[in-house]
Amino acid sequence: MENYREEIDLAEELEFAESEEERNRMQARTTANNARLDGNLAIVYEAITQLLVQLTSLTELAARLQPTSYDTLGRDIYFADFILEIGGGYTHDNFRQDLRNFKSFLEYAKSKGSRTVFFRYG
Repeated sequence: MENYREEIDLAEELEFAESEEERNRMQARTTANNARLDGNLAIVYEAITQLLVQLTSLTELAARLQPTSYDTLGRDIYFADFILEIGGGYTHDNFRQDLRNFKSFLEYAKSKGSRTVFFRYG
């Protein structure tokens, strides 16, 4: 999903291409990547649904994750109590709530006729 390129992003990248051949390669790569993702909403929705179901059977999810040197999420809290409905707004959400929010977004996108979803990092 992170390999999808919007036209505006591609146009910006093409400005820095050093040759026509490089521009053509970039365009072809973008076209191929975007084509692979076309219509992926149903697949992503099913994956999120299955993840929500399967993670409820795991205990101590946070302890199963590999430690990192820099914990930006506060993983012991964020991944704890997967079954528990924490609530309390954005700053108190846990992994389960974020997955449910994402699933709700996918349902909304589908209801508006979307077929493809992707991440845009900003």
